[in-house]
Order: sequence, then structure tokens, then C-alpha cells
Amino acid sequence: MREFLQANVVVNKSGKVFIPKLVERYSREASINLDDLLGWVMERVDKKLRDSIQKCLHRKSNKKPSQIIEWLPYSSKFRYIVSKDLTDKPWRV
Repeated sequence: MREFLQANVVVNKSGKVFIPKLVERYSREASINLDDLLGWVMERVDKKLRDSIQKCLHRKSNKKPSQIIEWLPYSSKFRYIVSKDLTDKPWRV
């Protein structure tokens, strides 16, 4: 999940956090409300993206998470996401 979020969550200059629609579905099934969703996402991304999300929250502290989050539509484009652990260690055949 971390790799998926890192590859698909985007923060733009206007202070919107773009999150895949698939995460919205997961949050509903897991009973994670929007107030907690950004915190849940921040726990699973790298420091740079986490800091960007926090800046959005601080700049727009009077806004609800539903006003900060924009949902990205489903993408049928398939991508491999390879764990960093697999790329760091040499393979032996």
C-alpha cells in the first residue's frame, strides 16, 4: 500500500491533495473518516510528500478535509510497483 500511495498521491500548488478514488473505497470499507484519512495517508508516504500534505492542512486550517481532498478517477493503466528492497539487493542466479 505504501508504494501505491507514494506513486499516486499528488499535492498541487493550490493546496489540494489528490488521492486515488480506490483509496476512498478502501477508507469506507475500513471505516476511516475523511478527518483521519489524511493522517492515515501521511503515515504511509515519504517525508517530502508528508510535509507537503501538512503544509496544505496548515494553510487551509479552517477548511474541512473534504474541501482539501480531490479524488482521482480510476485508472485502467497498469503499472508495476517494485519494492525498493528488491532493487537494492543484488540478485544471485
